[in-house]
Amino acid sequence: MKLNIRELTFIGFMGLLMFLLSFLLGNTLTLLIPIPGISGLTNLIIHGIIIAILLLVIRKFWVATILWCIYGLLSIPTNLMAGLPGLYKLMVAIIVGIIIDTVVYVFKYKTKGIYFSMIAMAIVESLILLWLYVKLSVPGTDFFINYWPIVIVLFAILMCLGSFIGIKIFYKLKNKRVIKLIKE
Repeated sequence: MKLNIRELTFIGFMGLLMFLLSFLLGNTLTLLIPIPGISGLTNLIIHGIIIAILLLVIRKFWVATILWCIYGLLSIPTNLMAGLPGLYKLMVAIIVGIIIDTVVYVFKYKTKGIYFSMIAMAIVESLILLWLYVKLSVPGTDFFINYWPIVIVLFAILMCLGSFIGIKIFYKLKNKRVIKLIKE
């Protein structure tokens, strides 16, 4: 299925929105609440909201992959996506996007598929981050290794919570003119 210019524009807007909300809210919370990883936890909810809305508005393969590529590119010089700046973020973004697109496609873009894609993403992303932390010798990796099953469950719960919120927002907005214009 081809994506039209409206859909591509909406994906780009949502990718930028996901980046801006994650960066601004995450960094603000890090300054206000000096708990390691607090920004990452809130970002998971933001990601779940954005992804759910986007996948319900545009029910086509490659949508999540394009969204994550935009987010990954914008995240390269920042502390988002594992904290360290670097091109590896684009690789992680592509993998995560393809996983989400595949799972949601298998479930025919039903809300159940969105939840399962968030769980799959939480598992894969946390394992990729664990591997990267070990390879890059990131301080605090020992903590992550010791608690990675808990981290995966926490990632999945927060992503599903965000998706739940996103699904609720979508159903409140689905009959609005803007959504209908994007879907045309």
